[in-house]
Amino acid sequence: MSGAAHPAFLAAPPENRWRKPLRDLLPYLSVGAAREYPRWCGVILPSGARVALRAVIGAGRELAIYRREPTVTPDAHRRWRSELATFEKHLGLADWTRDLLVMEGGGQKAVYQESPGTGLFPE
Repeated sequence: MSGAAHPAFLAAPPENRWRKPLRDLLPYLSVGAAREYPRWCGVILPSGARVALRAVIGAGRELAIYRREPTVTPDAHRRWRSELATFEKHLGLADWTRDLLVMEGGGQKAVYQESPGTGLFPE
């Protein structure tokens, strides 16, 4: 990310801000999700993207990546898809299933589901 941090990042409590490498994010969230089970554990990145994880017994982990800002132009959709590709690469989500959703207000959300029998609480 270049430039200043997103206003939502700056407004978030310091303990919810993620400033470390993306490769370290999934292990961090996994520990938090196990501790907070069954609730979501999440952070916000300097870019304004939010990432949250929860454990689902018998169904692996569920990861959500979202932005509250509407993506109403083709260029905004392209940037969103590019951002998701970056997360998928660095978080190792290639084998997870993905659903793309439009949130109330026009924001975008991608929900990834880990294969059952894996993750924090394998059967």
